[in-house]
Amino acid sequence: MAIEILDEHEQSERLRAWLKDNASNMLTGVALGVAMIAAWNWWQNSRNEHQTTAAVQFSTLTEAASAKESDSVAAIAQSLRTEFADTPYALLAAMQLARVKLDAGEPQAARDALAAVDLSGQNPALAALAALRIARLDLALDKPADALAGLQPISDDLAGLVDEARGDAQAALARPDQARAAYQKALTVLDAGSPVQRTVQMKLDNLGVAAKPEA
Repeated sequence: MAIEILDEHEQSERLRAWLKDNASNMLTGVALGVAMIAAWNWWQNSRNEHQTTAAVQFSTLTEAASAKESDSVAAIAQSLRTEFADTPYALLAAMQLARVKLDAGEPQAARDALAAVDLSGQNPALAALAALRIARLDLALDKPADALAGLQPISDDLAGLVDEARGDAQAALARPDQARAAYQKALTVLDAGSPVQRTVQMKLDNLGVAAKPEA
C-alpha cells in the first residue's frame, strides 16, 4: 500500500511539475486554437460577403444590359474583373459585356472583353465556353489560324461545338479535307436532329460530301 501511495504521490508531483513547465505552452496552444477558429469564421463570413457583393453587382449589370446601357455594363464588368476576379461573376460579366458589344456590331471589342479575364483561375466549364466564344469571334474577325490555336486546349465537354468551330476554321483556311473530318467528328457526338447537328450537316454538305448515315 505504501508503495502504491508513494507511486500515486510521485505521479501527482510529476503531473504538477509537468503542468508548471507546460502551462504556458498549453495556454498558448488553446489561445492559438481559439484564434484559428475565430479567423476561420471571419474568413468564411468575409468570403460570403465578398460573393454576395459580386452577385449584386452582376445583377445590376444584367439589368443594364437589358436596358442596352453599354457604358454601365462596361464599368460594372471592369469592377468585377478587378475586384472580384476570384468569383465566377468576373467571367460571367465579361461574357455579358461581349454579347452587348457583339450586338452593337463590335466583334473586336467583344473579343477583348473575354480575353481580359484570366481563364486559368475560372470555373472549368465557364472557361471552356469563354474560350470557344473567343475562337468564334476570331473567325468573325477573319483570323481562322488564331481560332484554331484557341480551340486546342478546350475540354471534351464541348467536343461537338469545338469540332464544328474547328471545321469552320479549316474551311476558312481552304482546307476542305480537314474541315470535313472536323464536321464528321462533330456529328458523332451532337444530338441527332438538334439545330446544331442540322447546321453542321449543312456545312458538311456544302463541302460536297454527305455525312455517313448512322448504322
